[in-house]
Amino acid sequence: MRILALVLPSLLLVGVAQAKNRSNPGDWYLGFGLGNGQASLTFDTPAGEIDKDYDDLFRLSDGQEVDSIRVSISLEGGVRIAPRFFAGLHLAGISQAGDVQGATFTVGHSQLLGVVTYFPNRKGFFLRGGLGAATVNMTIDIPDADLRVRAEEKGTGAMLGAGFALPISRSAHFTITLDAHAASFDG
Repeated sequence: MRILALVLPSLLLVGVAQAKNRSNPGDWYLGFGLGNGQASLTFDTPAGEIDKDYDDLFRLSDGQEVDSIRVSISLEGGVRIAPRFFAGLHLAGISQAGDVQGATFTVGHSQLLGVVTYFPNRKGFFLRGGLGAATVNMTIDIPDADLRVRAEEKGTGAMLGAGFALPISRSAHFTITLDAHAASFDG
């Protein structure tokens, strides 16, 4: 079975960079992000593809939605490799959890990617993309039965994104990004 997870989180990211002046990114960066986004799974079955949005997984058979929470988070760092380019690592994940008829259901997707970031004007607007390892997992905890079921698949992930870096001090930028993450899992 092949599973494709697509995550479109909109993240707020604070990057700290060694800056020579207030407006240009420095020679290195560290960052973290916290946000929310859309996520879906596509399952290949003998009958064809089945698409399920994460929210669909938290809906009862009668259509009633289950209270759940979804959050995305990222950590990253990198170095300048050319005047307009940075290379680094990007660790990102999204998870949603909620109680479904007495059981706690959690679904999540994470990626560790090598990323290249391009600043066309050396500051402000940027584009980025990356490739690497990905994991998707689902867990069901049933406390009354003292039972936990967990399924996990590993695969290959990719990310494309764009954003804008706003300087907030000599060594920090506030960055708004929109990233699309996709991954393929064969298992």
